[in-house]
Amino acid sequence: MLFEKCIVIFLSVSLSGVSPMLGEFLKMKPVISVNKEGEYYTVTKAHGFKKSINAMYEEFLKFVSNKKFISIVATTGNSESVRRIKESLLEKIRDIENCVRAFESEVSTVLSAHTGPDLVGVAALILD
Repeated sequence: MLFEKCIVIFLSVSLSGVSPMLGEFLKMKPVISVNKEGEYYTVTKAHGFKKSINAMYEEFLKFVSNKKFISIVATTGNSESVRRIKESLLEKIRDIENCVRAFESEVSTVLSAHTGPDLVGVAALILD
């Protein structure tokens, strides 16, 4: 099944319905994915945006393991921090030996309507 060979993980500054107000107050940022039914779920949470980016990347590494894959890093927002994070993730992913190709893209307005202005996501398709 194709879905079992694909993962989408993203991190948002604010995601309605997933990160409650108390989490925002404590600066807890959820790392989110999508299940087979198309529902969002929290993969993990980390304290602060930078640690959440690292947690998202670690989840990505667990998924791709030592398999050949293609990947995409997708973002919304034009802030300097989002641009730097995108470039950093692309560089790290492209340096993985089993990465066949890594692309960059923007997230659709449909998803960003739920997430707010600054969203960073990674996706991978396993080729084995």
